Amino acid sequence: MGSCVQCQCSGHSSTCDPDTSICQNCQDNTEGDRCERCAPGFYGVVRGFHDDCKPCACPLTNPENNFSPTCVTEGFDDYRCTACPEGYEGQYCERCATGYHGDPRMPGGRCEECKCSLWGALPGPCDPVTGQCRCRVGASGKSCDQCMDRHVCGPAGIISCDDECSGLLISDMDRLYRIITEVTLTTPLPPPYRVLYRFENMTEELKHMLSPQRAPERLLQLADSNLGSLVVEMDQLHSRATKVSADGEQVEDDADRIHKRAEDLEQFIRDTLLGAQDLQLKAADLNQTLSRKDGTPDRSLKDMKDEIQAMLAEMRKRQLGGKKSIAEEEMDLAEELYQKVKRLFGDPHQATEDLKAEIKEKLSDHEGKLQEAQDLLHSAQEKTRQAGSLADQNQANLTALERKRSAVNGVKKEAQEDLEEMDRELGPLHNQLDDKIFVFSLSILAEARNLSFNATAAFKAYSNIKANVDAAEKEAKAAKQRASEALALALDPEVPVKEAAQGALQKSNRLLNQAKQLQNDVKENADGVAGLKGRVKAARDKTKDLLKAVNGTMATLNAIPNDTAAKLAATKTVAADANATAIDVLERLGDLNLRINGLQRNYSDLEDTVNAANQMIQDPEKNIHAAGAKVKDLEDEADRLLEKLQPIKKLQDNLRRNISQIKELINQARKQANSIKVSVSSGGDCLRSYRPDIRKGRYNTIILHVKTTTPDNLLFYLGSAKYVDFLALEMRKGKVNFLWDVGSGVGRVEYPHHTIHDGNWHRIEASRNGLNGTISVYPLEGSMAGMMPTPASANSPTDYTILDVDQNAYLFVGGILGTVKKADAVRTTTFTGCMGETFLDGKPIGLWNYRERQGDCKGCVVSPQRSDGEGTVQLDGEGYAAVGRPTRWNPNVSTVTFKFRTFSSESLLMYLATEDMKDFMSLELSEGKVKVNFDLGSGVGSAISANRHNDGQWKSITMSRNKKQATVNIVDIDSGAEEKIVATSQGSAAGLNLKENQKIYFGGLPTIGNYSMTARSEVTLKRYAGCLREIEVSRTPFNLLSSSDYTGVTKGCNVENLYTVSFSKPGYMELSGLSLAVGTEISLSFSTLADTGTILLAVGGASPISQQARNTNILNSKRKRRQSGEPYVSVMLNKGSLEVLVFTGSHSPRRVIRRPEQGLLNDGREHSLRIERLPGRSFAVQVDEEAKREAALPNDQPVSLQRVFLGGIPADVEQTSNRANIPFQGCIWNLIVNAVLFRFPPGPFSFLEC
Repeated sequence: MGSCVQCQCSGHSSTCDPDTSICQNCQDNTEGDRCERCAPGFYGVVRGFHDDCKPCACPLTNPENNFSPTCVTEGFDDYRCTACPEGYEGQYCERCATGYHGDPRMPGGRCEECKCSLWGALPGPCDPVTGQCRCRVGASGKSCDQCMDRHVCGPAGIISCDDECSGLLISDMDRLYRIITEVTLTTPLPPPYRVLYRFENMTEELKHMLSPQRAPERLLQLADSNLGSLVVEMDQLHSRATKVSADGEQVEDDADRIHKRAEDLEQFIRDTLLGAQDLQLKAADLNQTLSRKDGTPDRSLKDMKDEIQAMLAEMRKRQLGGKKSIAEEEMDLAEELYQKVKRLFGDPHQATEDLKAEIKEKLSDHEGKLQEAQDLLHSAQEKTRQAGSLADQNQANLTALERKRSAVNGVKKEAQEDLEEMDRELGPLHNQLDDKIFVFSLSILAEARNLSFNATAAFKAYSNIKANVDAAEKEAKAAKQRASEALALALDPEVPVKEAAQGALQKSNRLLNQAKQLQNDVKENADGVAGLKGRVKAARDKTKDLLKAVNGTMATLNAIPNDTAAKLAATKTVAADANATAIDVLERLGDLNLRINGLQRNYSDLEDTVNAANQMIQDPEKNIHAAGAKVKDLEDEADRLLEKLQPIKKLQDNLRRNISQIKELINQARKQANSIKVSVSSGGDCLRSYRPDIRKGRYNTIILHVKTTTPDNLLFYLGSAKYVDFLALEMRKGKVNFLWDVGSGVGRVEYPHHTIHDGNWHRIEASRNGLNGTISVYPLEGSMAGMMPTPASANSPTDYTILDVDQNAYLFVGGILGTVKKADAVRTTTFTGCMGETFLDGKPIGLWNYRERQGDCKGCVVSPQRSDGEGTVQLDGEGYAAVGRPTRWNPNVSTVTFKFRTFSSESLLMYLATEDMKDFMSLELSEGKVKVNFDLGSGVGSAISANRHNDGQWKSITMSRNKKQATVNIVDIDSGAEEKIVATSQGSAAGLNLKENQKIYFGGLPTIGNYSMTARSEVTLKRYAGCLREIEVSRTPFNLLSSSDYTGVTKGCNVENLYTVSFSKPGYMELSGLSLAVGTEISLSFSTLADTGTILLAVGGASPISQQARNTNILNSKRKRRQSGEPYVSVMLNKGSLEVLVFTGSHSPRRVIRRPEQGLLNDGREHSLRIERLPGRSFAVQVDEEAKREAALPNDQPVSLQRVFLGGIPADVEQTSNRANIPFQGCIWNLIVNAVLFRFPPGPFSFLEC
């Protein structure tokens, strides 16, 4: 019999399917089998509240201005529209794309395509608001499709007629026309009709010859129009063919689904038959046991009860002494305990007496020696006194041991008496126990008989529906056959696709009707099952009556007194006290033995000291000379060894320096190899393994670029060398699957929307956040290029969330070696196609920088890349580039201009210096601010900007120096905001004398050759990570990739969002606030070598803007905060202990502490932290994959936390929150709140040292 469980619908539905548990009628704009995600057109994180899913405004919520039917959550409380139609772009589809015009943000506004004339408009988009095209000379109108006077317009272009030939004739005609119009023909002169008729005929002939219908331009327009119509018809035909093909694929999917359901039904029927057969066998066995004939009881329940009472009375008359052996056995155990106590306390006492006698004998032997050495060594006399005190203490311990021995003998006698009393009282207890066992056996027998009756009835009911089950099986086989026919018809190459699809659709309809008939048959069978349930209910009622009768008998048995059990418990307590006393005596004996051994060692040392003193007294002068000679020999030997170690030390220093340089070169070579953007082609036998740059954690990302025509491929596999953990991407029947295992079972999610084995490039993005995995596929080519995908997600089994891998793990991109054991859940092993750029956790994997290779591997066309301007480069934070001095170099006037984009807070942008370093100039970032330094030989000039410029946006920087004064302009290219700083050097020198053979460095300084060690002290040595473009020095442009001296520089720019921060010095990072409600989960990873520091602090104070307004009265604000009781959440390391405090604003803060004895957290390794607020007024803290630690909270009310800090806290919060600022030193990454990954803003910290 099964049990009923509550529908798991995330709090958005109260009904679900009783068989499949799939939720029905999901409310509050949710959908899914568990109402676990927002419906299309809504966004948010489903946590069980009615406002979890909010409508998408793309860009407005009214239907006329909501251009995207779907959106996805981005950030903590933001979203991104994912299906902007053609012509719309932006996060909310709020602006028109290039080539379109309009204002979607205005009610009723929309984006319309720019319909600029091909011959009359200049290349480029129209005005984004009015739609006015940029017209060529001679064209006019909104679309530039109108020809101006004195111009000829057409597909061939616009020709001006206002030249020296046609222009003069047209001018003459205009002048004649004006003269004619000015002449008054009202005089009596007769008009020249003959001349006029001739002119009229000539005009008509010329008009016919110059008719637009006969012009070549008109004929070309007609041909172009016909060609356009033909192209449109071909596009329509292609669309219809694509639709028919899609219908065929849908029919195939339906047939597969129906076939699978038929197989499931067939399996269910087989399981039902097996269960019925098993039930029949059990019923037969029970009937044979109980001598059943026709399935009815031989006697009534009353007769059975009378028989039980008679049997019980007969058993009471008899003397059951079978339990006497148990009492004897317990008495033997007590005797054994007595012998053990005797062995533990009696024998050691004798050994102690023997040892005592031996000690007295040794004391008498050494007494004479002590008397002889008394005048020479006063220290020996002191040791003798200590030995006497130890002997007195030993005697006292022996006396105490004797007293305890007498006490143990008394306890033993009492235990013997208790055992005898127990033996006398156990007899009646055994009789009562036998009676209860007999009653229980009779009740179990009665229940078995009833179950037999129910089983017989159940078997008869299942026999009745067997015919219906056979009929259902027959219908399922017929459905399977028809599905196979439909599939064969859809795939038949000899039949046209359209006709085959129509035929398959008709057969599918017939198949649907038959499936409905099969459903009706199942409903009829359900009536039989309902009757069976009624019979089972009646059997339960009979069982309840029998239980009532048995309970009456049990009440009689329960009246037996339980005094014996209480006495037995008291006896056990006395025995436990005796055992504790024995253990205490043993511990004291152990201490006594240790002291006696120490006494023996002291006397042995004393004897050796006396002998040595006698020897020294015999010949002190000889010993002194010998010691002096040995000291001199040692000095000479030390000098010789030092002379021999000098070249070895120099060699060691050189070797250490060479090894450091080799490591630097290897690191640069690896990064350079990983940055090469190439694609690898495989015919199925190209297998390559790579060295993964990864660390264990809760969050991982994989990005692949793939082009293939094979439906089954292994795209990516990362497996642990020690554990079962792995990440994998594979194709099954053309669809991409993301699989992972973090130690508690395999998770799998398939991207269901389309297949990718069409020979076009696709971009695959997969991510894992704890137990949840998500996958998206972006088509880069073909008819679906540019479409925004809808992500698919799934969860792996619970318990573990950390992927335990390191750089020793197995990493394969495109197939896997046969010698490596992969996870059984991954079905494919090879790859056929082209593999493009690949990224693991945001870091590129150089496909040609492999560790091991098998098979024939070739190159193929590079995957589509985002277009960047010529000369745009990216530096990886460990490289630099050097260019020569421009030919046009003026010592008194110099300019440097370039554009940069970065998140770096401390790095060198540009540096140049003379050979003696008296003259130098540098541009760098200090805490995200631009800083300029220069020296012309007589003093340094320096200046720094007021604002930070490391926000990841393009900035234009121009430094102009005119003799002693330097001006730096920084412009934000997107917003146009500009900042200007001015620096002036000291002294009278005005020229920067850079020689022709000296270099200018961008992004850092080389370490090989010790260049950076001799740089100016004002210059930072941290290298730049970010993008540079349009570099000019003294009006001479430079392309860093054309330089002969660079490393860590690649073409293009790809500055991604940052999720890692490093605190090498005191600082903090402030993030947006959050709400700590029931179900909220906060997780992050960290590594540090310091045992104390603030990891995270979230406070419920005011926002930074309002906080700045209150900074004028910090003392009053502090007093007010203490009184208001603002909530906070604190995570910090305190002397190796991890402390998590949660204060809801009332009562006292609740604390969870994880001690360092359970494992160090400041060992420099990666550690994960997870905080979850649980229902029932509590919260839980989990470190790595240890057991959760829970603590109670005073209520379940949400806690609003307005400000979140990482790594430390600012001074105002330190004062108002009454919490000390203990800076954190180390790395923090992947801060996730409710499955949303936080993006880190720029600040006075580094993102590149973790």
